[in-house]
Amino acid sequence: MNYEHAMETQLQLEFERARNGSWRGDLIALVTRRSNRLTAYQEVRGTQRGHHQRYRGARTVSVREIVGSAERSGDFDRNFRPRGQAAARRWKSVARAAFEGKTLPPIQLVQVGGGYFVVDGHHRVSVARALGIEFLDAEVVEVGSAPADPTVVRQPVGMAPAARRLRRPAAPWRRLRWPGLAPHPAIAGRVGASAGEGAGCPALCR
Repeated sequence: MNYEHAMETQLQLEFERARNGSWRGDLIALVTRRSNRLTAYQEVRGTQRGHHQRYRGARTVSVREIVGSAERSGDFDRNFRPRGQAAARRWKSVARAAFEGKTLPPIQLVQVGGGYFVVDGHHRVSVARALGIEFLDAEVVEVGSAPADPTVVRQPVGMAPAARRLRRPAAPWRRLRWPGLAPHPAIAGRVGASAGEGAGCPALCR
């Protein structure tokens, strides 16, 4: 089995695992009467008086603190698992980049209290959850009831000015934990060698 075929097989397996997990989550939700729906930003925005926005710049965010979506809450479940086949192509593309240790742009988040909502980067969050990646680089806009610092420049969500962007780290998929999957040897050998690591441990292990 060559590398490309092995990689595609692995990616399809990971996507199906995530999608099937969403279906199981829906069944469990029916039994326990607990929602499996991803929280929508609009649901919590109403609790913030004034809706003041503060651009907080680039930071590393724990994936577990990303709790909802600004616009696509119907496409993923509460654990960011994809709900349907429509997401497969993009999801697998992002997963492949993660397996191969490629640099991806920071995701864009809105922070409300201690939680974050995705503006751009839903598939990156979904893949991170599925592969056990613990942290992602993000550009953050905080929404609160009152400005903590009136000198901070306020920007619309997702519209941070270039002058206030921090330099992106060389490896946004960092500080992560290889989740103990079992990639095909054709994948493990090639990715591990390109990363300068042992077989079975791609660049993500660094």
